[in-house]
Amino acid sequence: MDFENIALLAGAFGIGIGFGLQSIVNNFLSGLILIFERPIQVGDTIEFQGANGPQLGKVKRIGIRASIVRSLDGAEIIIPNANLVSNDVTNWTKSDQLRRVEVKVGVAYGSDPDEVLALLLRVAENHPEILKRPEPVALFMEFGDSSLNFSLRGWTPDFDNYLVLRSQLTVEVFRALKKAEITIPFPQQDVHIKTDERKQD
Repeated sequence: MDFENIALLAGAFGIGIGFGLQSIVNNFLSGLILIFERPIQVGDTIEFQGANGPQLGKVKRIGIRASIVRSLDGAEIIIPNANLVSNDVTNWTKSDQLRRVEVKVGVAYGSDPDEVLALLLRVAENHPEILKRPEPVALFMEFGDSSLNFSLRGWTPDFDNYLVLRSQLTVEVFRALKKAEITIPFPQQDVHIKTDERKQD
């Protein structure tokens, strides 16, 4: 029996265990930080760095080694606690459930900007789920390639209903613009064809 090889294998095995334990201990300590400092809690909606980029989800469980977050798609994601402590995490609902809703729209050149701003503001003010405080606001953002671009922004107290509310506002904006005969233009591109007059001669 080659005791030297056995010693090498034992050393390598010990190093491997050491690295494995280091990861376990790191996650364990991070779990204690999450439990006692409570930067996130069960029920919070957080944004974190997932495998395919930023992800949004609701915290379902905080364990000693890992935590479980349910994504908007319904998947339950197991996240090592060390990732939640050492990486940037946005807690959207730590202080309250407020969420800003934004609807962007472009209207045809020739439209009256003041009329559009007033129309957008009425849409927000008439929606029962848009808060009066903070006040909704309508903004003229920019001169686009084929449209005048506006933004309607308001606040909802129901974070989980954000996507449904944005959809409702978008529909109401479309209806209001149509009723006021304000056109939402298609992207346009002018093409100029030049001919060689010498060939025609």
